[in-house]
Amino acid sequence: HGLAADNLISATVVLANGEIVEVSETENADLFWGIRGGGSNFGVLAELRVKLHPQRADAYAVSYSYPPSRITEVVEEINRWRQAQKVHETVFMLIALGPDKQNDMNNVDGGKLFCGAHIDVFDAAQVRKSFEGWEEMVKKAPNSVLMYEFYHYGKVAALPLEHAAFAQRHELMTVLCACMGIGDDYAPYARDELLKLRNTVAGSSSKAAQESLGYCNYGDLFCTLNETDEYTKKIFGSNYPRLQEIKKKYDPDMVFNRWFAIQPAN
Repeated sequence: HGLAADNLISATVVLANGEIVEVSETENADLFWGIRGGGSNFGVLAELRVKLHPQRADAYAVSYSYPPSRITEVVEEINRWRQAQKVHETVFMLIALGPDKQNDMNNVDGGKLFCGAHIDVFDAAQVRKSFEGWEEMVKKAPNSVLMYEFYHYGKVAALPLEHAAFAQRHELMTVLCACMGIGDDYAPYARDELLKLRNTVAGSSSKAAQESLGYCNYGDLFCTLNETDEYTKKIFGSNYPRLQEIKKKYDPDMVFNRWFAIQPAN
């Protein structure tokens, strides 16, 4: 059914000045457009009302673990499945320590940094290089993972870019690069090493994929650099000027200035 944001019907928003407003297609429609992908830029969402869809009684999830020696087989099998992937099917491929050694991502000792990559080439040679990069990182940050996400993006990409603020309506594959278990000794190097790993992951893909910042919610390395709006412009693309106008109207003093902070229009 596409993005959660594309299934939003209405919301109650607390604005920077404390005012509480309702937003929908017919009420404060500009703000309704902005919150659907605009992140934390406009207010606190106190209530959400979403579209419901019929669901099957059962859902199934299966987990398999393979040694690195079987990377080629795993990649080839995923690519075969992708050719006939149904809209309700998803696969995640993780490069991580075995399940007996991998901690819950929410309960990791030490620091953690996330970074996203977009790819349009997924083959054994590319994954092998990524594995080798991860293998070096995990020696210093022992809970680090690479997670390849294979969603069916048909419903997301079918909507025009101007449908809502969310601007990543393409069918590039998403990879989460997570450096976790960062100790004091490794902390000064973790950001650069994670960027290096991200570049390796996307290194065989197209120029457009390599220049992408990755999925916007995996943007730890970029979203805190708010001295300018260089990265914010990349995330929102052609939707950015419209978002600047909405920011000027609802939060001109940038009370909400985290994540990919939007600069109000002049």
